[in-house]
Amino acid sequence: MSDIILNIKLTEIEVDLIRDALHAFEPQDTGWEQVDLSELSDDLLEQAARHDDGWNDAVPEAAAEFVQAGINAREQAKGTSRAAQRRQEQNERMMKGTATPTDPDTWPLNDPADW
Repeated sequence: MSDIILNIKLTEIEVDLIRDALHAFEPQDTGWEQVDLSELSDDLLEQAARHDDGWNDAVPEAAAEFVQAGINAREQAKGTSRAAQRRQEQNERMMKGTATPTDPDTWPLNDPADW
């Protein structure tokens, strides 16, 4: 038997007739098992029932939400990690002795006139 995929256009009535025939068929010496015929019948039903309902349109959006949730979780973990504490301590050590604005509520904060 060949594994070539065929596209056959059938009406819903024709699909129902084929499914009824598959259920009524008694495999004897054909090499087919009843499980194979049931799976083929289920596949036909799935193809007949699957109309372009837009179900797959939501997948990219769901994937983007999943990725964003992972990014948010990683950022949250990074903020509380020991490496984040070391970076904060290093920044504080580096900033010792540097000038800070006299009025932090005014912009720009790094204007030399405010030093």
